[in-house]
Amino acid sequence: MVGSGLLGEVRTIPYQRDMRWILNELDNGANSSKLQHLPAAGERLRLMLDAQMREFRPDLVVYSLTWVQEALPPEVLGNLKDAYGFKLFSQIWDYDESNPLLVDYDRRIIAVSDLVSIADSRARIERIRRREPPYANYTNVDVVRFLPTIPEPGLFKPAGRRRFGVTIAGSSEGRRVEVVRALAEAGVDFHRAGGLVAGDAFLSTEEYARTLAESKIVINTQTAPERVQLKGRVAQVLSCGSFLLEERNPESEQFLDGYSVDLWSNPAELVDKIQWWLAHPAQRELAADLARARYVREHNPVTYTRTILDAVGL
Repeated sequence: MVGSGLLGEVRTIPYQRDMRWILNELDNGANSSKLQHLPAAGERLRLMLDAQMREFRPDLVVYSLTWVQEALPPEVLGNLKDAYGFKLFSQIWDYDESNPLLVDYDRRIIAVSDLVSIADSRARIERIRRREPPYANYTNVDVVRFLPTIPEPGLFKPAGRRRFGVTIAGSSEGRRVEVVRALAEAGVDFHRAGGLVAGDAFLSTEEYARTLAESKIVINTQTAPERVQLKGRVAQVLSCGSFLLEERNPESEQFLDGYSVDLWSNPAELVDKIQWWLAHPAQRELAADLARARYVREHNPVTYTRTILDAVGL
């Protein structure tokens, strides 16, 4: 949004870092559950945010959610919105419909927001709007819409060279572990990049983006079978101009309809498609170029920011 040229003065508040600092101070080395300190931490953070709002007087607050134990209490944001009159745009990322704590937090943040983007699941939005379980007690559901995030164009861009043939990026968990094992057993030469699980090689955002851009093919997988998502990596690969081999799922199929990418349903099909696209470099690079051209035309900081501003009436 900052790079769109549509905003005036912008102030960034690293609330997650502040919340961690407050929780650690309240814990004072006791190694107790952070959840018990959340009310006191929320009040201290409220005072910090109130001082920021009083000085800055924003028209729009963009709130990107993190893990619940480090997230802002929705009621704090709602009270600040009432006091200072700003519009609140909240971004929801991953979800787990079997976790009551997460479901309740999303309910509370939707209730106080003027616009909520769910970036990974149209189907979840429909369940929320119909108030299907576990969303039966949700309110203000009309503000929820599907709005995939935009990768930073200055980072996720073509690199001009291809160092890697096939890359699988992300943490070693869920479906990705199965796919990595299957490709190794099939003798496929691939590069593993990034991740936050023990044993993964962590990459900075800059290194991660460069790895995607320098790959001929990037394989993307789902994580958990009960949580079908349009992964953020889809947009990242398209923005980088690399060829995407995406695991078939309803969310990705709908988003990628008409894009020159390829989908796979099982490891055997994936192996065949890897071999074919590696053997046809001209077709692969043309497809990647066409997919990137369409993506940056339809999904860029200007279109993304304008959609948000129009939705909240700014």
